[in-house]
Amino acid sequence: MILNLFDTVRLTEDIDSGDGVDASMGTLGAIVEILNQGEAYLVECFGNWVKYDGEGNVEPSHREDPDAFIETLGVETVYPHQIQLVKPAEESVGVRAQLLTVIEDMPEVLLEEVKDFAEFVRQRKMS
Repeated sequence: MILNLFDTVRLTEDIDSGDGVDASMGTLGAIVEILNQGEAYLVECFGNWVKYDGEGNVEPSHREDPDAFIETLGVETVYPHQIQLVKPAEESVGVRAQLLTVIEDMPEVLLEEVKDFAEFVRQRKMS
């Protein structure tokens, strides 16, 4: 199974983070880093919908509340056998975010090539 940055995944087993906050089997998350060419992944694990109350405390909420957000449980190191793909990144993250991720680690020489190609495409579309 080949996974990519920002793919949505589900934990297939409980993950003990060691700091008292566990991510249980079935928890959804997003891949935020690929380690050693896919031998492991850093996954941001998500909890329930929450919001801040008037005193700045987090309280349960629901998706329809405009002030609600999904609680982050933590970022966990997981292995391929501990996750399953739910939704590929290209279905949930825009092309710009994917492109920024791809070019983030490129050497300057390759970035120049990407820039030149992007300018070429832009000029061709404007003609």
